[in-house]
Amino acid sequence: MDEYKRLAGVYDPLLHPVMHRLRNKVTSVVVDLQPDKVIDICCGTGNQLKYLKRRGLKNAVGVDISHAMLGQAQKGTEKVACDYQDASSMSFEDDFFDVGIISFALHEKPPAIARQIISEAERIIHTGGHLIIADYMFDHQVHLPAKTAIHVVERIAGRDHYRHFREYLKYGGIDHLMGDYTLEQEYRFHGNATGIRVYRLDRYGQYA
Repeated sequence: MDEYKRLAGVYDPLLHPVMHRLRNKVTSVVVDLQPDKVIDICCGTGNQLKYLKRRGLKNAVGVDISHAMLGQAQKGTEKVACDYQDASSMSFEDDFFDVGIISFALHEKPPAIARQIISEAERIIHTGGHLIIADYMFDHQVHLPAKTAIHVVERIAGRDHYRHFREYLKYGGIDHLMGDYTLEQEYRFHGNATGIRVYRLDRYGQYA
């Protein structure tokens, strides 16, 4: 079952006011890295790819497992390359991409799947390349109103979604998933509860 079937059509209009600044920042980070090949993993409606395309990055592709979200990516006049693929087992060759992006996907996956997605990203991004992760960052810096609002939103998203979100927080979120990688930059948004982290993939990760 496609859990985004009902949400896909309103996803971008609904989240644009919240996500616009963050997507612009991801785009600026990617442009500064001057990559040749970029992949947006769990790309959803392809919105981030459209931001990249507007900044002149033409060699960028996305993958997602939701047919409904991918259908939205092909609507309108602004087309981007999005393929139906499971992010935990992608068909690309090893070391194929310079930069990978994962935006707000890891917190909604079971821990084992989130780790598989990171492992696949590491496989298809070459050594010395970069992985950009945008997701929730709940720590001592987070403002309480932002934390409360996000819990409400995640609960509305559904029982399984909220359960995975709580697991993500319990096991340490991005800190746990990316603990073995070199963090180069971090940017915070929305009361410090969301953020972007830029990692250099210069060695293999080890997972518990």
